[in-house]
Amino acid sequence: MSNQFLFLGLPASGKTICFCTMVRELQKKLHSSNKFSLKIDDRKTADFIDECQERLKEQRWVDKTGFRDGENAYSYIFQIIEKGLLWWDTTYSIDYRDYPGEVFTAAFSRPGAQSQTSAGTQKMANQLKGKIENCEGIFLLMDAEDWFNGQKSFRMNQIYILEELFKFINENNPSLKLALLFNKIELLPKNSEQTLQQIFRNDYPNAYSLRPKNTKDFFIYPLGGIKITEKGKVIPPETIRPQNIFDPIRWILELEF
Repeated sequence: MSNQFLFLGLPASGKTICFCTMVRELQKKLHSSNKFSLKIDDRKTADFIDECQERLKEQRWVDKTGFRDGENAYSYIFQIIEKGLLWWDTTYSIDYRDYPGEVFTAAFSRPGAQSQTSAGTQKMANQLKGKIENCEGIFLLMDAEDWFNGQKSFRMNQIYILEELFKFINENNPSLKLALLFNKIELLPKNSEQTLQQIFRNDYPNAYSLRPKNTKDFFIYPLGGIKITEKGKVIPPETIRPQNIFDPIRWILELEF
């Protein structure tokens, strides 16, 4: 039996680092497990994760990803396999779809905005909607730093996209499980989680009220911290110690490992 899940993120939400760190930590966690295993079928995904980890080891940020191959978003997939009796294994497939911001805008845009998009962008927007209609769950990354310090116009555009995305899920796949992953918390003051929830609930009540019924918030630390150089530049830490990285996986897949 196979179950399909999407790993998505709004622009600049830190998708690549979060995804690659999540996979690498799962590989460590499940390596000696008698019940679960992790599988990466294609070389592209394996190389993508390795390159990300190498840059982080060198305390360099990951390059911006290429977004698309022709008119298709880049796709990186890994699988968690739960061993069952005889041949009754269960496979959970997590598909990281690296859609550019204009695809989210085209798919979940203000009225009239779709007329300004290219045919290729609109094709990817339709693909994105189709994926959401047919998956069992979504890991959706949010840029927590932007909620604190970002420009209001940029944040309001993302809030509108969220509202339309929530409406689409409620109308087309209401049983879907949605894990909202607040990312980049390493860049915020300590104990910011409650403040983030208050901002979402109090400042954007319409978006908050539209959240699908099977939604849960998670506050993740893919790096576990940051380092600030003598010149004030923010870089990855010397040692990566992720925190809370397994919580959304356990919840959305309903697994214990």
